[in-house]
Amino acid sequence: MPKVKNTCVSKVKGQKSEIQSINLIENLGVEGDFHAKGGERQVSLLAEESIQKMREKGLTLLPGAFGENVVTEKLNLRSQKSAKSARRAARSIIWPETALCRAKGSLPK
Repeated sequence: MPKVKNTCVSKVKGQKSEIQSINLIENLGVEGDFHAKGGERQVSLLAEESIQKMREKGLTLLPGAFGENVVTEKLNLRSQKSAKSARRAARSIIWPETALCRAKGSLPK
């Protein structure tokens, strides 16, 4: 089952630090994050499977190493055919009623 594995944030550009949860602000992005300025890069998703491929090449990587806000697991982000389906995938890991994205656990149906 797809799930959120980690959530990360940083006030400066670059690597982010893992935190328990993130607060999403409509039309801006992740509260307290460098990219919370609106526009196209509001929330950055990265698949754990992609991170694992880099670890297999010998890199030591912590959550947020690539500047991602959300690390997903078992959610095929690369198969998204259009921006519309990518938005649907993002919504599947975000609780719209609270705008809270949990650090770990199953995704809502």
